Amino acid sequence: MKKLTIVLIVGAAVGATAWFLSTKKGRQVLNDIKESSDDLANKLKDQLNTVKKTTAGVVEKGKRYISNMNNKVQEASN
Repeated sequence: MKKLTIVLIVGAAVGATAWFLSTKKGRQVLNDIKESSDDLANKLKDQLNTVKKTTAGVVEKGKRYISNMNNKVQEASN
């Protein structure tokens, strides 16, 4: 009996959702969700690119620092 009740509730929820999405308001809500997800994806891509650029800059500075330290060690040992 529990399974039947659960199936009926889930079926009603799915049916109500399908009906709502077929209405003008439902399509608008779905459109808003798609636009929001596209905006979020673009923001995430921008942030990833910023992190990549920052990381590359830090790595380059680290390489120069190590190179300078190696040069100073070689100069001091001569």
